[in-house]
Amino acid sequence: MAKFIFLNLPLHAHINPTLPIAQELVARGDEVVYSLTEKYRPAIEATGARFHGYQSQTEQHAQNPAANMALHMVDECLFVIPQLLESIRAEQPDCIVYDPMCLSGRFIAQILGIPAVISRPTFVAHEQGRRFYQSRGDDAGAAQAFQEAIQQFCTRYSLPPFNIMDIFTHKEALNIIYIPRSFQVDGAAMGPEYLFVGPSIGARCEASEFPFEQLNEQFPIVYITLGTVYNNSPTFFQECFTAFADLPVQVIIATGRPLEQLNLGPAPRNFIVRSYVPQLEVLEHVDVFAGHGSMTTIMEVISHGVPMVVIPQATSQEPSARRVASLGLGLLLEKNTVTSASLRDAVIQILRDASYRARARQMQDEARLAGGYRRAADALQDFVGARQGAADQPGKQDIHALSH
Repeated sequence: MAKFIFLNLPLHAHINPTLPIAQELVARGDEVVYSLTEKYRPAIEATGARFHGYQSQTEQHAQNPAANMALHMVDECLFVIPQLLESIRAEQPDCIVYDPMCLSGRFIAQILGIPAVISRPTFVAHEQGRRFYQSRGDDAGAAQAFQEAIQQFCTRYSLPPFNIMDIFTHKEALNIIYIPRSFQVDGAAMGPEYLFVGPSIGARCEASEFPFEQLNEQFPIVYITLGTVYNNSPTFFQECFTAFADLPVQVIIATGRPLEQLNLGPAPRNFIVRSYVPQLEVLEHVDVFAGHGSMTTIMEVISHGVPMVVIPQATSQEPSARRVASLGLGLLLEKNTVTSASLRDAVIQILRDASYRARARQMQDEARLAGGYRRAADALQDFVGARQGAADQPGKQDIHALSH
């Protein structure tokens, strides 16, 4: 039996792909300890993993799209490591599994000398992506603040200095990515240390009820959401009312926040509007998805073979939205220019052009063949097993090979 510690950010899109992996490892007899904020205790304990809590500043920063993400990641690391370092030392895990944006996971593993695996819900960094983020670089003041935070952090924990791009390009001996290799930009050229398992779908953070009996599948069904972070957009949802009120479609909107916070007014008769919906179950009935560009949501949409209209709500969502468009899986609309007319036209185009659904179903097949959470669990057990075997036989080189 191996012991795994999972370290993650308190954000649904980063947590959801890891829950079925944790559950699968527990079912196989391994011990899993999952560190997150108290809000996620029920979801973690439902997998059979042992919950270990910490306090975080991430959720308040995530609500601000203008926040300097890299600087926040370092500040968060300085805030979280003192809470977790000694407890993880005492656990003596065989492996730490961490999200690449959760720097505390990376550096706790480094400080304690524990083998680590990256759990990546989005693209592996590539040259096209580096150019994209560099073109949106922060101003000189932000860059100086980042370097000062880095210096403070590295001095405190006696770590070698690193730069901002290292945050996004760092890799471990094993890196599990929850997308198909064919969806990754330049995926065919990436080495065996990158394991593309496709969508990891199973246990979820949230549970929601939904009136499925109200669905009228004689008409195309359009599902719209902006996710759970960048969703304070009543004007967008009202534009959706205008776009589809007189079309022979049924529209489901998940606002991602309490309806009373948005003051949307009465919805048209062909709409079902809820704060939250059971997204995976809803997608089983959907003909077109329209909404944000979170990679986790895009992968869930792909897993159901649904074409999409992607409207990225943050810089981090733009690469995945562009990839959807370039692969013919859907259309890309810009957040700042989308109108009721352009949204309506995009959905009609996808409904009328069967090639979008055909390509979405092809990608669905590729995602299924990638193996999902079971392949990820296999890889984690192999990773630990190889290192335990090497430790038992000191004359042999520690080599971990994975077939792709």
